[in-house]
Amino acid sequence: MAVRIIADSKGAYEADTDNGRERTGVDPFVWAVRAAELGAGELLVTSIDREGTGKGFDVDLTSRIADAVAIPVIACGGAGQAEYVLQILEQGHADAVCLASELHYDVLRRYGLEHEASSEGNVESLKKAPGFSRVQSGSVPELKGFLAKQGIACRHHEAKTIHA
Repeated sequence: MAVRIIADSKGAYEADTDNGRERTGVDPFVWAVRAAELGAGELLVTSIDREGTGKGFDVDLTSRIADAVAIPVIACGGAGQAEYVLQILEQGHADAVCLASELHYDVLRRYGLEHEASSEGNVESLKKAPGFSRVQSGSVPELKGFLAKQGIACRHHEAKTIHA
């Protein structure tokens, strides 16, 4: 079961299903511990409140879950720049990150694909998304290089030129 986390108006978290549309009434920290006890191999923790905003990951949520379980925790939702990735790894105790916008926007901007991709119908909606202006585009090699310079262990490969 995929569970996504959403904070209510008081800042209390709840694990919800169906992309946050179905309330469960379950505390995500209790859910995470129980999932680990039942044999989950890892947890992908997505903060709906941060997803697509480019404002950074939910460090409190991720660190509390990561500290409560003995399995890997993958942070998702909010990556907008390399510094946020570093922050969630160090302060959020995440074992890995899941990000998309930072890489998607880089490809669109770097290779001039905005016009070509516009036929897909999502480029204009991406540009209008509240987080678009906050996302600093970057490539996987650039992100890995940044993290390596900060002392974060990751498989680092030199940037390769993509030929069309």
